[in-house]
Amino acid sequence: MGGLDLCVNCAGVAAEAHGRQDGPSGDFFRKVIEINLVGTLLVCKQAAAEMQKNRRTPTANAARS
Repeated sequence: MGGLDLCVNCAGVAAEAHGRQDGPSGDFFRKVIEINLVGTLLVCKQAAAEMQKNRRTPTANAARS
């Protein structure tokens, strides 16, 4: 198979109040942030590292020296 050209990261969880009038608990909120924000960062970081391994070819828009 070839290199990685595209990364779609669409996993996540939604914060619900679970019937609480004061909103979700701090622990649940931290879990949502860990999955939705930190998880996205880690996937993008790994995908970028893999994409850097792709063979580069000059393009018409490449900077000229």
